[in-house]
Amino acid sequence: MKRTLLVILSAGFIGTGAAFADSPGDEFVGTWTSQQMVDTTLKITRIGNGFAVQESQQNTFGGAQVHGAAAQLVKPGMLHVNGSSVYQYEKDGGRLVIMIAPNTFAVFNRVAQ
Repeated sequence: MKRTLLVILSAGFIGTGAAFADSPGDEFVGTWTSQQMVDTTLKITRIGNGFAVQESQQNTFGGAQVHGAAAQLVKPGMLHVNGSSVYQYEKDGGRLVIMIAPNTFAVFNRVAQ
């Protein structure tokens, strides 16, 4: 009886770990910077079933503005931030493309940890 219980618990633990490691949207998690917006840093973290996006903008006088917003994965590789901005992950280049307005976008690269 004890052996059977141990095997079931172990199998459940392994399955849970594997599901977490490959969770949809993990490609967005991290810190991102852009050559186009040199004063802006994005930090994306997972919270519950969604994501939190923190945008920091340095100004030339040494201060900074920080904005935070909730985000949801709407399909693989696409994140909607606050229901308005669209963040798209490009697998080929490992880049994050943010659609700012029609025909206007910024490209961000992940900061090495």
